[in-house]
Amino acid sequence: MRPCFYRGVISSIVTFTLMTYSASPAMAAGSGGTVALTIVDAENGGIYLAGTGMLNPDSCTSNTHAVIPGANSQQKEFLAIALTAMASGKHVALWFSGCSATPWSSSEPVVVAISLVP
Repeated sequence: MRPCFYRGVISSIVTFTLMTYSASPAMAAGSGGTVALTIVDAENGGIYLAGTGMLNPDSCTSNTHAVIPGANSQQKEFLAIALTAMASGKHVALWFSGCSATPWSSSEPVVVAISLVP
């Protein structure tokens, strides 16, 4: 029975490690920067972030907000990090790739990775 127990423990450790680093900007494509969030908005299935230092690496028509699309499989994790940053007064590192339409603009930068900046 011990080999099965250890296999489960190792599997759990590997899963935790992958989940911990999967939202790391160092692993994402695109360009990024550090942002002080001022708004976290959930609307029409997307999450919209606004703050000082927002970038626009793909020359979207606007960069007042950044988009975390509903199709992003990690949307809830990204939202949790954004809300943690807002509640604690910390900055986030955002990485962007591409543009997406929003309710108020034809295109805004799309967030592909987020991390809390200590």
